[in-house]
Amino acid sequence: MTSKLAGIFFGASIVLATGSAFAAPGIYDLEVHNGDNAGRAYPGEDRRRNNNDQEGAGLEHTRCAVLPNAPGGARLMCVGTGSYTDIPNSPVTDRIQVLCTSHKLDATQGLVQSAMRYVTNNRGDEYQNGHDPVIAAAFNGTAAAIYYNYDPDNNTRLWGKILGPDCEELTPQTQLLAKNNDNVLGHAGNQIAVYDSATETRFGSCGIGNGNGRDDMWCIGVTATKDENGYKIKKTWEVNAETEEERSRPVALPTPMADTILECAAVGNTQPPNRGVRCSLINTAPDVPQDQRVMWRKYIEQREGKIYRTTPSVSMIMNPDGSPSDTYIVTYVEVDTNNRNGRSKGRTSLKTVPVRVTAGDLEILDTPKYDMAGAGDQAHQTSCSGFWGEDARPVSFVLQGSIVGSITGVGRTSVIGYDAAYRRATQVEEVVYTDSFDTGWIPQYYGNNPNTPQGRNHGFCMMLDNPGYGVAGGFQSEVKQFLLVANTGRKLRMDGTAQDKLSFDLVLVPAVVPTAATEPTDPTDPTDPTDPEPTDPQPTDPGTNPSTSLGGCNTTGSSSGGGLVLLGLAVAFTIRRRRAQ
Repeated sequence: MTSKLAGIFFGASIVLATGSAFAAPGIYDLEVHNGDNAGRAYPGEDRRRNNNDQEGAGLEHTRCAVLPNAPGGARLMCVGTGSYTDIPNSPVTDRIQVLCTSHKLDATQGLVQSAMRYVTNNRGDEYQNGHDPVIAAAFNGTAAAIYYNYDPDNNTRLWGKILGPDCEELTPQTQLLAKNNDNVLGHAGNQIAVYDSATETRFGSCGIGNGNGRDDMWCIGVTATKDENGYKIKKTWEVNAETEEERSRPVALPTPMADTILECAAVGNTQPPNRGVRCSLINTAPDVPQDQRVMWRKYIEQREGKIYRTTPSVSMIMNPDGSPSDTYIVTYVEVDTNNRNGRSKGRTSLKTVPVRVTAGDLEILDTPKYDMAGAGDQAHQTSCSGFWGEDARPVSFVLQGSIVGSITGVGRTSVIGYDAAYRRATQVEEVVYTDSFDTGWIPQYYGNNPNTPQGRNHGFCMMLDNPGYGVAGGFQSEVKQFLLVANTGRKLRMDGTAQDKLSFDLVLVPAVVPTAATEPTDPTDPTDPTDPEPTDPQPTDPGTNPSTSLGGCNTTGSSSGGGLVLLGLAVAFTIRRRRAQ
C-alpha cells in the first residue's frame, strides 16, 4: 500500500505558489518557518549529547487548536518548543521557549498568518524554559489555554496561561503542578475540555511524573475563568493514576459520558515502561472524592516474558455528526527483546485494536493485530480522530515519521476505520503527506529531555473544516474537511544542503470531498442551476501579500524556496483505493 502511494507522491508534479490559491484538491504545505536561524548548531551530529547541552531543535512537539469564535474570525493556533532566533518583534533570542503561531481561517486564501511570537521568557535550569506545550480552546472558542513544562530549580513543574487569538498573553504564567524531586507533567496530547462556557472552561488531562521521588503518573483538573477583572487559570484536583511510571506518555480523550476522560498509558518502572498498556476512566467532576476519581483500570495487553507493550496512541471513532462515541482505536508498540534487529531496546512492531468504553469497563472488541498501521519506523507514532472519503467515514489517522532524521524520512499516515458489524479495525488508506518528518535525529541531539523518551519528537494532527468549501473562488472549494498535520522535519536549502534543524510546516491533506459537492456559488452572481458549466473554474487571486497566506512563501522572510507546495497527484488526491471489507 505505502510503496504505491509513495510513488505517486514523489512522481507527482510539484507546483510552487505565486500568490494565488489553488482551487483543485491537493496536498498543501505551508512553511511557517524553515530549519535555519534555529540556535547554535553543534560542529558534528555524530556524538551523543546530554541534558545540559541542549540547544533546541528548531521546533518540536507542536500541538494546535481551533478557536472558532475568536474576535476577528476563527483562528488556528499552534504551540511548540522552539529555538528559532529570528522571530520578528520578539525580545526572546534565548534557546528553547514556547513558540505560538496563529493563522486566520480565510475562505479565499485558506490560512493567513496573524501572529508568531514566543509566549514564555524563562531562564530555567538546563534551558528547560517551555517544554512540551499543549493547547486547547477556552471560553466558547474565543481564547486558548496552554500548559508547558518549566524547570526553574532542577525540578520541572507544569505551568499554564491564557492566550488571546493572536498569541497575546492574557495572564502571567501560573504554576499548575509540582512534585518534590519529580519532573512533572509532560503531556502526550492536548488537554480535554470537559465543560465550556463564555466565562468558565474546565479541563482534564494526564502526564508523566519522571524523577527520583514518587515517580508516578498524574491526571489533573484545571479551571480557567473570565470575569470583569480578567482571566485566571488554576488547578482544581489531581489524582495518582499510575504508580509504576517511567515516561509513560499517557494520552487523554473525551468520552460520551459527562465529566469523564479516557486515559491510556504505558505502565512500568523501566525506560521505556515494560509492564504493559493500560487504560483508565477518570471522573473529572469538580467535587468528586479523591478515591473515586479513577473509575476503573484495565490492561489492553501485558508483558509476556521478553516481549512487552508500550507507547500507546489512541483516537476515537467519532459519530457521523462529530459527537463523541464509545469506540476507540488503540495503536501501541510491541517490543521484542528476543530479536533486537539492530535496536538496542528491541525490535518494534505496531499493534492495533478497537475498544469500547463504558462507565464500568473497557471492552476489547478484537484480537490486537499487526500491520494495521503500515510501513514506517513502527515506533513513536501519533494518532488523531477524523473523517475520510467521499462519505466522511469516521476513522483514526496514525502518523509515523523517521527516527533517524533523514531529509527523506517521509511523513505518512495510516487511515484506519472500524467495522461495527465484525467488531474489527480495517485498513482504509496509506498516505504520504510530506518528504520529511523527523521524530528522532535532531531532537535526540538538540531537543528536550526528560519530558519525552530519549528526546524524541512526536507529531500532531487534527481535522480542520475548510472555510472555502462551497465558496466561488474559494480555497480548494470542493474540499469539506482537511486533515491538518503540524509537521516538523529537516528540509533542504536551495543549494541542496540540509537546513540546520527542524522546519515547521502546516500540511493540509484533503480528507472529505463529497461526491456530489455543491457547486461553488457567488451570492452576487447566482449560478443558473441548469447551466452545466462552472461560472468561475479558475481561482480568484486574493491580491494579498503572498508572504502571509497559503498562497505564498515563508512568513519569516527566511524561506528556503517557497512556502506552499501543491503535490499534484495524478488522480484526485488520495481517496481512490478501498480495501474489500
